[in-house]
Amino acid sequence: MLQINIGRRVGVWVAALTLVAFAAPVALGHTSAAPKLVGSPTAGKTVFTSTCITCHMLKTVSSGGSIGPNLNKVTALDENTIIKALTCGGAAVMTKAAVAKYTTTMAAYAPPALTQTQITNLAAFIFSETHPKGAVPKAVVSKTLPKC
Repeated sequence: MLQINIGRRVGVWVAALTLVAFAAPVALGHTSAAPKLVGSPTAGKTVFTSTCITCHMLKTVSSGGSIGPNLNKVTALDENTIIKALTCGGAAVMTKAAVAKYTTTMAAYAPPALTQTQITNLAAFIFSETHPKGAVPKAVVSKTLPKC
């Protein structure tokens, strides 16, 4: 009789823990287990070639400027960080020492300069071009632009 009661208690606890493990992320608004790119890299390339190429270089774009950082060398930025740089300006994600290397800083492209869709597409393009093929962001990418 004692073994049956202990067995039932263990079974109830296992069922409860399993329920919490699956229900908690949904209850907290985390419906996706794996982070993924937000935005279209293809559409972002169009924005890059019309807006960013004057100041930045990127290997998949035939030419580029040298006013801002060479994005081929900026491989550690996650998509959230790229979105923040685009929305709030480059200095928002750079150290003071890095900012001091340049004669100017990147302007903020928050709406109305670029739309939210253009910003997320551009960030997806830059992320996909500076990370190995098939790489995904390490953190879930916010679907809203950051406050500056």
